[in-house]
Amino acid sequence: MRALVHNSDVRCESPRHGWEPFDVRQVVSLLDTVPVRWWLSGGAALDQFLGFASREHGDIDVSVVRSDWPLVQEALSPALDLRVAQRGALYPIDERDVDDKVHSIWARESEKGPWRVQFNLEDVTEGIWRYRRDSRIRLPVDELFWHSGQLRCVRPAVQMLWKSRTPTAKDEQDYEAVIPRLDWAARRWLVEAVRLAHPLSPWASRTDLISGAPPG
Repeated sequence: MRALVHNSDVRCESPRHGWEPFDVRQVVSLLDTVPVRWWLSGGAALDQFLGFASREHGDIDVSVVRSDWPLVQEALSPALDLRVAQRGALYPIDERDVDDKVHSIWARESEKGPWRVQFNLEDVTEGIWRYRRDSRIRLPVDELFWHSGQLRCVRPAVQMLWKSRTPTAKDEQDYEAVIPRLDWAARRWLVEAVRLAHPLSPWASRTDLISGAPPG
């Protein structure tokens, strides 16, 4: 069921109703001709790393550089209903400025249809990605993702950092599947990033993140 909320003079929608997410092939088909660099993120990206579907996912995430969003919007808006997701509500994109405070856009094929894909806007300046929750954590954008065949995917350690602040049961399930498969350098990067950005996270003291010895 949809709930409509009036916020100032903008009608917004509560994101309570269902998702029927695209699969990876549908996402690739959707974005294949969009002239920007994009990458798969979220649980679907972790599955690409693992090589199998570790669990069911309620949605599917795609990340793009924030400054590239206007090109994505221009390419997709004729076919998709795009909504700004902000503070627990969804706003028609033509009624909301997609400024630095907007981090997520939801998309579906029609106003009454299920949600299909979530776009995450990533902050990249002069080729450097900054973690939104703590800008001290940075990476060259080319080190933010890896390639699964022709498909760019967020690096699993980066995705696990997003999950680390307040891990849910699903995040813990992802931890158990992903962490043993990370190499030492990725685990070391992750534990240092978690301890810097989220020192109160239960993962900050997990000894299995840095078990074993460094290579060499």
